[in-house]
Amino acid sequence: EEDERKSAATEAERVKKAQEAREARIPPVTITGISLPVAPPVPTPSVAGALAGGAQFIIVGTGFTNQRDQSISVTFDGVEAYSSSVLSPSEIEVVTPAAAADKASLDSVDIVVTKNLRLPNGTMKEHSSANLPDGLTYL
Repeated sequence: EEDERKSAATEAERVKKAQEAREARIPPVTITGISLPVAPPVPTPSVAGALAGGAQFIIVGTGFTNQRDQSISVTFDGVEAYSSSVLSPSEIEVVTPAAAADKASLDSVDIVVTKNLRLPNGTMKEHSSANLPDGLTYL
């Protein structure tokens, strides 16, 4: 029985170290700017969009992925993007959400991209996030 406990503890430690090594190999997300939906994107520090939402933009950065075990989410001042789609490791296409009720025309909000990892037990864990301060100004 004691040997089984030691074996289980050793296995748990091995799994933990393997997960930590996996996480260390995955690049974090970064944001270098935001662009109108043109090809190639021309990143700028900020863009303007309607309070009602629905504006389409390209977020430019690094570390973006659409792998099953690495989800990407985009928020505008904490409000989830209406839609987001990883186009490449350096581009995410987003459609802005409607502004939060406390926002008015000319208010600026931060844009945050978060990468989450699916752990072996099926739960999700935040791996990294990047912030573009005042990345969207409402019109």
